[in-house]
Amino acid sequence: MPAGGPDVRMGGVAWVLTVVYFPVQLVVALAWPGPYSLLDNTISDLGVTHCGPYNPFPSREVRVCSPLHLVMNAGFVIVGTLTALGSVLTWRAWPTGRLTSAALIGAILGGIGGVLVGLAPSDTAPIAHGAGALLQLPAVVAPLLFGIAIHQWRPVLAASSVVIGIVGIAGTVLFALRFPPQAFGLLERLALDPFTIWTCLLGITVCRSVQPPAANGTMPA
Repeated sequence: MPAGGPDVRMGGVAWVLTVVYFPVQLVVALAWPGPYSLLDNTISDLGVTHCGPYNPFPSREVRVCSPLHLVMNAGFVIVGTLTALGSVLTWRAWPTGRLTSAALIGAILGGIGGVLVGLAPSDTAPIAHGAGALLQLPAVVAPLLFGIAIHQWRPVLAASSVVIGIVGIAGTVLFALRFPPQAFGLLERLALDPFTIWTCLLGITVCRSVQPPAANGTMPA
């Protein structure tokens, strides 16, 4: 069981709350006066500040109009903050090791990237937005590393993490290759959304099973 105290539980709650990422997307997408396509439009399109044609990538033009772009960008910032905060506060709840540390650092970087994405919409600050998007890459591999690190300690959680990591990595590769090109937005979700599912899963795990550390400071059996 994860060891810890109120701070660790608070970190678990922070991770659980990252689930707001999904309803925020839905609400903002439904506010579009024109159709928002989950298949073709990217998540970042929801935070674009102007209405009209938009060329976020070479050879790709879409029409965007997101009246609630402030809500989406605030959502990016909030979820990114919760992600990084959860990673820091729950750190001592997990078995120590290089892979665990690498996974949690990846999650922190992903959280920082989310904050940057929200503060720098892709149409007003494309370089900063792109930097934030690149910081999502360490987060994509974090579940896989974490799953490998804890496979003997929590095999079910480990297996779930590995599957989530593989799906995210596969989605990232397909997104980078833009294959198939007609599913650009769907591929981005396949790449990035598994990570948020993972943070929610870990948050639930912490909230349900956190307990104080053993007297000698070691992890309870």
